[in-house]
Amino acid sequence: MPIYEYICEECQAAFERIVLNAKAKVACPKCGSQRAKQQLSVFSAPKGNGGASRTAAESPCSGVPSSCGRCGIQ
Repeated sequence: MPIYEYICEECQAAFERIVLNAKAKVACPKCGSQRAKQQLSVFSAPKGNGGASRTAAESPCSGVPSSCGRCGIQ
């Protein structure tokens, strides 16, 4: 079962859930809101541009790996 990462749009809490369907509504464990936005997981992000890795100096995120998938830093 996949684990999905979410950010609550009400209270900005970050949390993870194991769900069978990526489109399933999930409730925030902090405030109970069902307005949670699924985040791109670091593990499912595409790697860089065609396999070419960038160095930390070339990274658009200043060498801090993030879930944006743009930097390709490994």
